[in-house]
Amino acid sequence: MPKKSTKSKSKRTTLKQKYKVIRKVKEHHKKKRKEENRLKRLGIKKKGPKDPGVPNAWPHKDELMREIDHEHEKIETKKEELMEAKRARRTENKRIAKEMMESGAPAPTLEELRAIADRKETNYEEKKKAKLAEELEREDEDQDSSRRAYYKEFVKVVELSDVIIQVLDARDPLSCRSPEVERFVRRMNPDKRMILLLNKIDLVPKENVLAWLTYFREELPTVAFKCATSGGSGKLGARNANFKSSGNALGGADSLGAESVLEMLKNYARNKNIKTAITVGIVGFPNVGKSSLINSLKRSRTAAAVGNTPGMTKVLKEIKLDKHVKLIDSPGVVFASALGESAGAAALRNCIKVERIDDPIAPVHEITRRCPAQQLMLMYKTGRFGDVDDFLRQVARLQGKLKKGGIPDLKAAARVVLTDWNNGRIPYFTSPPKREENKEHAGAEIVGNWSAEFDADKVFAAEQSTVIAGLPENEDEDDFMPVQSLGNGLIEAHDLSEDEADMDEDEADDMENDAPVQVIRARDDSEAGRTQRALEHARAKTAAKASSARQKVLYGNEGQYNPSDARAAKKRARRQAKAVADAAEDDSGSDFDWEGE
Repeated sequence: MPKKSTKSKSKRTTLKQKYKVIRKVKEHHKKKRKEENRLKRLGIKKKGPKDPGVPNAWPHKDELMREIDHEHEKIETKKEELMEAKRARRTENKRIAKEMMESGAPAPTLEELRAIADRKETNYEEKKKAKLAEELEREDEDQDSSRRAYYKEFVKVVELSDVIIQVLDARDPLSCRSPEVERFVRRMNPDKRMILLLNKIDLVPKENVLAWLTYFREELPTVAFKCATSGGSGKLGARNANFKSSGNALGGADSLGAESVLEMLKNYARNKNIKTAITVGIVGFPNVGKSSLINSLKRSRTAAAVGNTPGMTKVLKEIKLDKHVKLIDSPGVVFASALGESAGAAALRNCIKVERIDDPIAPVHEITRRCPAQQLMLMYKTGRFGDVDDFLRQVARLQGKLKKGGIPDLKAAARVVLTDWNNGRIPYFTSPPKREENKEHAGAEIVGNWSAEFDADKVFAAEQSTVIAGLPENEDEDDFMPVQSLGNGLIEAHDLSEDEADMDEDEADDMENDAPVQVIRARDDSEAGRTQRALEHARAKTAAKASSARQKVLYGNEGQYNPSDARAAKKRARRQAKAVADAAEDDSGSDFDWEGE
């Protein structure tokens, strides 16, 4: 008699085993999807299961086979009808041509044939544009919802953080710095501290880094940084050595400035007597290096997802650096189009994917306007060019970007130049603006207090030998291109806060008073000045149209609350009340004879 099993028949298991099975299944599905995507990219189709046919023992095989044969006959009949219609069209065309020849009518000339071909091409292009416009409209709706989701993630990061690090691109820091973000952080909690981090210092000359550090340290604590770029291994290196006698330190792939950042954070935690770990939020524009900064501080390539395209980080991610410091990565937020910035300027900030730009020639026009023409000629091996179209025609011929008939593809060439700009192949830098002399900065006292909390003076002194001494000297003028800055980065006003829909006018006035002072320059009546004013006017009109369309998409439903309309109605009511009050005051002191009328 077989021995009975002594094991329990129960299917109960431990939670450890349960979650292990779930994890294994999830990993298997992920691996399977990855393999399917790889085969799809390579164009490899997996062989499907072979049809075994209908078994002979199937009770209704004859009926099933008749149905299958009937379906095949229907398909073949449809094909025959299409072929017959095609043959009929050809026969009719031949008959018409024969009648025209017999009647002595002149054959269509080359110009007439060309006009017919152009008309057909125009119809085809119109259909193609209509289809593309419909697809772009759907993409814009999805993109707008994702932007609002990104902004919610940004708000969460600010709420959870003790210190905010705003990452700036050292090549054009002003274009990456958003005063609206800084004001939002101050409004949310005045006790939150902010540090400016000048990233990608290896792409600009040494004296330019020093100038920007001096400029920003008059406002906020600022550190210089270079992210690690090690390839192959899973760990990234960091360098903290004295470079006074070691030459150029930026030839290696290790990060620079990590020790300064960590020292400032730990000094702040110690001075504020923070017993638990300090939480640090990393914010900034897309593709300025937020995730690369976290990977360099963590010395890991997989702590945060990185890439050379904007939008790699979708949601906030918390990374524990050690028991004293926690980092929070955030998606890049920049919605500048509603405040008058063109898509071209946003593309130069690498905030938009190059493939999604409808008109890539506009940002290249900005590049040719800002960069010295001789250095662009040397870089792309072109001749002298008069305007951006001439430059792109030469680049298209040299890069092989040609259409049918050897016509240069200007848009493809523009995307090549724009990709080079975003990837750093065009070595440009900007200079900080000059402040007014004999005028103390408004935040000097605040800067002093914040520097004391971070022990910034001690950290900056050590930075001179550990980071600044390793920067390259600008010995050759052709190595870097001095260009004009794009200006301060902006954020859409209607996305600043969910609570600002009910914000009263006094708070709005306070926000305007907190705005940085702008230098008013004399009107430039030269040709360049008039061109610049025309461009700004066109950008403002385009931005107004885009904002109106976005408002219809977001708040177009009947009965839906529109915060922009509510604020506008409140302003109109206040203006009307003020006008009535002014009119009442004017009636008492008027010299007009009302009775005489």
